[in-house]
This record gives sequence, C-alpha cells and structure tokens, in this order.
Amino acid sequence: MTTTKFILVTTQRSGSTWVIDMLNSHPQIAAYGELFLDKGKGSPTWCGGKDVTFWNTYFEEVQVPFKKTIKSLFIFKYLNHVYSPRSSIKSVGFKLMYPQMERFRRELLAYIFLNKILIIHLIRANHLDVILSQSTAAFRGVYHLRNSESTENVKLHLNVLQLVEQLQQQEEKILQAKSWYSKLGLPYMEVIYEELVADCRSFNAVLSFLGIKVDATKLSSSLKKINPKSHAELIENYDSVRDVLQNTKFCELLR
Repeated sequence: MTTTKFILVTTQRSGSTWVIDMLNSHPQIAAYGELFLDKGKGSPTWCGGKDVTFWNTYFEEVQVPFKKTIKSLFIFKYLNHVYSPRSSIKSVGFKLMYPQMERFRRELLAYIFLNKILIIHLIRANHLDVILSQSTAAFRGVYHLRNSESTENVKLHLNVLQLVEQLQQQEEKILQAKSWYSKLGLPYMEVIYEELVADCRSFNAVLSFLGIKVDATKLSSSLKKINPKSHAELIENYDSVRDVLQNTKFCELLR
C-alpha cells in the first residue's frame, strides 16, 4: 500500500492540536503532534498518535560515538521511522511550527523534497483570536482542554498601544510562510481554521488532498475551544480595543 506523507505547518495557537486530533481519528490516517518540539520528552500526549517519540527523545536514545557530528543522518532515520508503512494506514504526517522548520531547515527541506512530502498550511484567519488564545493560555497555564474538563473564566486587559503592531506582525508572519511554502514546488494546500470549525465537511478537501476517501463524518475529537466567548465578554477593555482598531483593516476581526 502506498503511503501519502504530509506535514501540517502552522504557527502557535492556530487550532493545529485539534486539527491533528481530528485527522488522527480517521482509521486510515496516522497524524502526530509537534515531533520537533523544543525540549519535547517522551511522546506527544495532547493530540494524534502516541506510538512515535519526540525527535529529542529519539536522538537522546541513540548510542553511537560522536553522534552530534552526524545528526543530519539521524534526522533522516527518524523521519523514515515516523513515515514507515503501517497496516491499513494510507496517510502519515505530523505538525511542524514555523520556528521548527527554521531550526531544522536544511535536513527537513532535503527530506521533504526527496520524499515529495505534501504540505498542509493551517491558517487561523482571525489574528486577534491568536493573540487572545496566547494570552489566556499563558494566564491560566492551560493550553488545551477536553470536553470533560473545565477551567476558570478570565478577563483580559489588552495593551492597546501595542495591539495593532502585534496584529501586523502576526499577519506578516503568515504571509511570509504562505509565500515560502507555496513556492517550494511541492503539493501544497491552505486550510483556514475557522472554516473547519464552522463546518466539519471542510475537512473533505483535506482528506481528498491526502488521497483518503472523502467522508468527514469519520473524524472526531474530544478537544474543545478554551475561549468560546465573544470578544466583548473576554476583553476587559473591549471599548478601548474597538476604538483603536476602528480605523484599521483589523476592525473586522472583532466578534
């Protein structure tokens, strides 16, 4: 059986944990979390498959002299292990954050070109929601929740003097990634997080891209949004935020 190999590239707090969890729930897909997570130990726990360790753990367990001098070789061996064929699995992939590609660019680019890895670029269109998600996660110390779990409600006070600049930086980061990944010459698709959340059938395009029979009803996840509230409920200084965004292109981000 031919296995389709993919990476899901994105930036933090863009819903990628949920997307990977959804994809991994399909019986013919093995999807993993941030395998190249800095300081990752053991195996990813919050989303996707649990049968592959983080790259850091894999490399620590390598017992050969001068292994750091041939680190690139072991990255290739590790990725071969990640993408190794599995019974009944037609597509295998993992989540890769923008900075992780930067850190391992030489090895990862060589591997994805040689193996014709498909690229799924997940984008959270509402940059304000990204900032709010980062802030609430940092405040609570809670980054993900299951349906059976709860957490405290929070009210965020945003720095309106820095907000427009933060939104511009987030936008530019995504635009640069879109330009760079789309020009690699590899199979590439962009997926909007908000569209996936609004209608699960939007996953059908992803399944088709991966060569999987289109049936989004097979996908599920017990993860839930941490901030389901409207911005007016979540942002303590909502009026000030609205005023500072009013005459900018970001005003439409308020909900």
